[in-house]
Amino acid sequence: EVCDAYHLIGEEPLDGVQVNVDGYVDRGAAHCLGVVDSVMYPGTIAFQRFEYPSRLPEAAQREVERVARRALEAIGFDHGLFNVELFWRPRDGAVRIIEINPRLAAQFADLYEKVDGTNPYGVLADLAIGRAPRWIRRAGRYGAAASFVFREFDGAIKVAPSRAEIRWLQAAHPGTCLQTFIKRGASRGREMKWLGSYRYATVNIGGRDREDLFRCYDSVCANLAFERPPRLVFEGTLDALRPGR
Repeated sequence: EVCDAYHLIGEEPLDGVQVNVDGYVDRGAAHCLGVVDSVMYPGTIAFQRFEYPSRLPEAAQREVERVARRALEAIGFDHGLFNVELFWRPRDGAVRIIEINPRLAAQFADLYEKVDGTNPYGVLADLAIGRAPRWIRRAGRYGAAASFVFREFDGAIKVAPSRAEIRWLQAAHPGTCLQTFIKRGASRGREMKWLGSYRYATVNIGGRDREDLFRCYDSVCANLAFERPPRLVFEGTLDALRPGR
């Protein structure tokens, strides 16, 4: 008997290192593009960043890819891209699937292009015209890439960076992709209520290596202002505030 929307099936508690396996299925055969690490804000289940390439041991990466391919082929998914979220447990190497998304993880497309030199949207286009997708690895401009998620946990109002700050970003860190999700009022309140935090921006950055990647991230954080400066209120007249008075 099929359950309705008011029931859940509980299998087992899951733990481990959370990762994503991205890939596509063409003519019934599943192929993997890569493994992306999911990193949470400490003490929460809110995503802080997604890093590519993964830092899992090579054998663990091959295993999570194997599990993802097997799952997609078993459910009969075909002719499309997928994103599978999984846990890999370091103590025994166990792999558990969290969920299968039958679509491209758009937030990661830029990461693959930065590191591999090929964009998953190109794979999607190949599938759309019936051509076998072409995928290369580690031929991109950068050795490491990450999508950093900017979150607020107390509901404070945020603002979009200024045009001058955007021009600085384009000049200082070419290829960086900034997306803002500034919300106000009830919209921000709903996100805080249901998620416990408010995502107001993502920044996709590439670096020569992981150290350079985080150096670029620190630079971005120091130069983009998402908070409006406090409004200063002075007593007295403007004349009283002029130099020399």
